Amino acid sequence: MSGMSSMLTHDEYLGLAEFYTSKVWEFFFKDSLSVSEKDMILNLAHGAALIYSEHGENLDNVRSMWMLSRVYSISGWGEIALHFAQKGLTLCDEHELGAFPRAFAHESAARACALIGDKDNCRLHLKKAGDYGNEVTGEMEKQSLMEDLEEISKMISE
Repeated sequence: MSGMSSMLTHDEYLGLAEFYTSKVWEFFFKDSLSVSEKDMILNLAHGAALIYSEHGENLDNVRSMWMLSRVYSISGWGEIALHFAQKGLTLCDEHELGAFPRAFAHESAARACALIGDKDNCRLHLKKAGDYGNEVTGEMEKQSLMEDLEEISKMISE
């Protein structure tokens, strides 16, 4: 534990990160967010990512990069969203993670590319996300991914 005080136990930190993550997901299901809600979701996502970077597993870190990318996409900040998507992809490579995290890392990169108007790279990441998605075994996860990819495809066809 390099940067965080040891006032909490390892499990308490992870519990806090899980709480922050669950609050972020509550915002994901809203149709629109106010400025103050966007600020809140950014703070929650960064809090979870910080804790996971210190106390989480590799998969937790990748998921937190996806979450940050998604939050920045929702907030309309495509370049920053792409930064976190690329960090997630790098972590997938560094830690040789499987199809599920790679599919969603490419999904977040595709979404960020669509947001900044980079249709070519968006299509590239959509294809890679779909390819990895075909290897995902969980039906709910696969369906969620495919719905997200369809949504992103519509973003670049408009």
